[in-house]
Amino acid sequence: MLHPIKDRTSDEVMRPEVWAWADREVTRQGAPQLAPEFVQAWDYARNNFFVADHLDLERQIRFVNMLVCGDTTVTAGAYPVRYRQTPVVFANGNEGANWQEIPRLMSQLCKSHLFWEREIEEFCIEFLRIHPFVDGNGRTASILLNRRTWKQDFISLPTVDGWIEDAKV
Repeated sequence: MLHPIKDRTSDEVMRPEVWAWADREVTRQGAPQLAPEFVQAWDYARNNFFVADHLDLERQIRFVNMLVCGDTTVTAGAYPVRYRQTPVVFANGNEGANWQEIPRLMSQLCKSHLFWEREIEEFCIEFLRIHPFVDGNGRTASILLNRRTWKQDFISLPTVDGWIEDAKV
């Protein structure tokens, strides 16, 4: 079960470095107007992601995606955001996963323990190759990467063979 977003803004999200990171990520990924939503998604992930079964992780990822895209019509306890139902071809010619396979692939990825127990970079690369959502995949992956590696400095999601910057649906 997902935890609701906290009613108060945490001290963490008020730090200038959080906003600088958010501005960098959303601008680089073509959605500069969504910096506040990105910060809200970060605050949610930082405070609410926990080790649990794969369905919880999958729901949490969907909720983060909803937040980074600015969709606040669904509450944290619901099962938000459908996976994309269209093909995706990247500018470099690679294709995202077949949309009909996305539920199975996301379930497998979340069951794989890559997020909590192994290499988060592998998790993010596979997530981006699946490209499960219509929008916000790169922003969601950036939050996932930083949630797992966060200490004091934020890291930008690297470009992996054009999967991030060159994606288009």
